[in-house]
Amino acid sequence: MNVIFISPEITMSKLESANRFKDECIKQLMYYNSKVMEISDIGMYASFEEDVNKKDIVVVFNDNEPYSREALELIEGLKEKEVEFWPVAVDKEYRIPTEPISSKQSFDLYEQLRVRNIKEDYIETIAKVFARNLLAKIKPTLYRKECLLFLSHRRVDGEEITAVLFDTIKKQFEERAFRDVVDVKIGEEAQEKIYDALAESDILIFLHTKKAAESEWIQRELVHAILYDIPILWVKIDEADDSNLYIKPGDKPHIECSSSVFENETKTVKLADEILDKSFKMIMTRSNKILSSVKKIREFCSEHKYSFEGVLNEELIYRLRADRKGYPYPQRPMEKYIQFFGRKYVDEDVEKFQGFLENEISGTIRSFDSGLILSNNIKLMKERDHIVEENCDDFYHILKKHFGKSAQIKDTEIVISGSFPNCDELYKNSLMDAVIVFSKEILKNNCKLVFGAHPTFQDIILKINTYVNPNRFKETTKMYISKFFVTEGLEKFEEQAEVVQCEAVKGEDGKKLREKSLSDMRRRMIAREEVKALICLGGKKKSECESPGIDEEIKIAQENNIPVFLIGSVGGRSAELAAEYKKNGKWNELNNEGLEFNEELMLDLDYGKLVNDIIRKITPEEGNEDK
Repeated sequence: MNVIFISPEITMSKLESANRFKDECIKQLMYYNSKVMEISDIGMYASFEEDVNKKDIVVVFNDNEPYSREALELIEGLKEKEVEFWPVAVDKEYRIPTEPISSKQSFDLYEQLRVRNIKEDYIETIAKVFARNLLAKIKPTLYRKECLLFLSHRRVDGEEITAVLFDTIKKQFEERAFRDVVDVKIGEEAQEKIYDALAESDILIFLHTKKAAESEWIQRELVHAILYDIPILWVKIDEADDSNLYIKPGDKPHIECSSSVFENETKTVKLADEILDKSFKMIMTRSNKILSSVKKIREFCSEHKYSFEGVLNEELIYRLRADRKGYPYPQRPMEKYIQFFGRKYVDEDVEKFQGFLENEISGTIRSFDSGLILSNNIKLMKERDHIVEENCDDFYHILKKHFGKSAQIKDTEIVISGSFPNCDELYKNSLMDAVIVFSKEILKNNCKLVFGAHPTFQDIILKINTYVNPNRFKETTKMYISKFFVTEGLEKFEEQAEVVQCEAVKGEDGKKLREKSLSDMRRRMIAREEVKALICLGGKKKSECESPGIDEEIKIAQENNIPVFLIGSVGGRSAELAAEYKKNGKWNELNNEGLEFNEELMLDLDYGKLVNDIIRKITPEEGNEDK
């Protein structure tokens, strides 16, 4: 889809404001690799007339004087191409477009300035607003103009300035902002509502006041944003101290200002514009990452002679066709429609894609296998109405595994240990996300994943293995289970993994002993030559149980010279122990990787990087084969 600007010189007499507006719009569009053309002379249109397509957007500037005959002929010619006209009125006298397109609603530059109570000094600001509208139209899976900004602030010293900023954004810009005092209604579960809003947000605006670092809630919001790859814009106010921030959103603040700015309307508008401009750039930077995934899949298909062609390029919808394998008789190729989303996609997007797929059905028979929505979401695969929602990297891995040669399973077993501590649901989500990422990456690297049966993680790990290794469950996953807890119904597990049953330990009176049975199972699971690492995630804290299981498992690993890696950011006992080892400076008792690496494991939230770093450490000669 092209954006075509008809230069103000062709349709207007007063040019300064219009040209400033037009130049800033083009600058913004070009920055995001949009296809932009400008008709600066009527005669030049003939040179690219063939490149103009239906649904291209033509930006034309209104005037209160009749257009020249040549200009009218140009507009008529473009109208015959069935383009979409976006008229711009730079003055209140110019609001009605010329006759061929007089029914179109104009973008009213004068009104945009008036409602913001700002003057023509801010034309470039309004041009950015217009450009974002254009980008939402031409790159709909990368940006939506209804994007949600989450304002994270400490009420005790940030409520007033947040209120001013919220009102300014609401009044003067098209983006939506979430502020708990306003958006959480009386009687609603406040934290649940806040977490829901954060999950749907396109960016978190961290208003860092002097007392913000003391807030546990802000810390949780920052953790959540980092976990779910939500960009964080760090706004530091009144030289707030960042040394006591548990989670730092970056190397340094993106914006620094004084709280006195919020006492002046003009300065507040300017600050809001800066916040929104940087927010937009951060959202687009994150969204554009999806284009690398499209390129990677296209190159893979090209290498293997599979068809991967654009169907609706502006919607990032592609069709993948490949011959089926392993069947002796003729059959139609596998065919999938794939839509890529860089931004947060919503139910309306899924419904729209569903409508597209329905149009592809011939009669009552679906001519394709499935539709996929691919994004950078780290969650597990989800299916609804013949549409599979999946992570791009996971889909690429499955694609390689299905059509390529499966790598041999390494003689490397990695034990994952842990359980949910008693903590806030947000941190439980954090732990579950860590388990998902660690399990996926261990299996994708062709290592064997080992764990003790427990309702906390067993089902999720087994489910992960069903689509990472759909044809070789028992080669890749080993589950230890004590007969103290389970003696029947093991068949369902044995279909999904290698199950090692450990007999219950009995006392002199013949009764089964719970703790000794668990200890025996843990020793049999860990104390083996094949085990190359123990990774600890969460677990009950010392205050929650007398003998945390992680402590015993670490001791068994140490006795057998097996390196132990503590993941601290998920909370629970692994966080407690990591803090203790850091304080005592005894990381060498766990592994030989040094202070810097262990503190990274303790604090970092990039689980994919952490687990791959661990795998490289324990299998340095093999590297990381199947990324």
